[in-house]
Order: sequence, then structure tokens, then C-alpha cells
Amino acid sequence: MEERSVDDILNWLDSKVISRGVTSLTVAERDVWVSCRARTPIGNGGFKHFFDGGPDDLEDVALRLRHLGFDAAGAACERVASALFPGGYPADAKRARELPSIGEPQALVYSKARNAVRHCW
Repeated sequence: MEERSVDDILNWLDSKVISRGVTSLTVAERDVWVSCRARTPIGNGGFKHFFDGGPDDLEDVALRLRHLGFDAAGAACERVASALFPGGYPADAKRARELPSIGEPQALVYSKARNAVRHCW
């Protein structure tokens, strides 16, 4: 079996999504694709950057990270979702991107969670 770099695999997954859609991915492929798509914006700009970048579902990201064995990063995403949306995660991705203003306690949650996601691999 030929070894491929992580970048090669991610490029292949991106190509597959572009040509056939997200639903064409297997569960394992989607776990990797969703987790990697989330890790970059969260690691670079925090959770606000994650929501500004598109209609990603933070609860789905948490689930996918857990599937890959990154339980601490998954739990961190769940804590952020709970802190941002104490009444439950919005079903409408556009509403999810309209982040409420945060106070100091939430900012600490986000900072710790961002580090957990950034360092998960």
C-alpha cells in the first residue's frame, strides 16, 4: 500500500467533496475531513473565525474529533457550544454564526478550548 502525506489525503478528500459532494464521503473520510476543516480556523483565529468561515456545525466537529480519538478536543468543542448557546445549539447554521457577545468567563472557556483543538494532533 502506497504511503500518502496528510496533505495529499486532505487534498484528495477536498477533491472528492468538490466533485461528488460531502455525502460521497465514508464515515471515516468525513471524520477526517470535518475535523481537519475545523482545526485550521479554530487554531488560527479561534471559534469566532470558525463560525465566520462557514456553516460548520460545532457539535458535528466534536463528534468527529471523538471518533478519531481526540476526546479532549471534542469535549472542548462541546464546552464552547454550551457556553455560546446555553439554550441549545441552533439548528440554523446562519444563526450559529451570529455569535453573542462574550464576557471574561466565556473568553477563558474559548481560549482553553482553542488550545485543546489546536494541539489535538
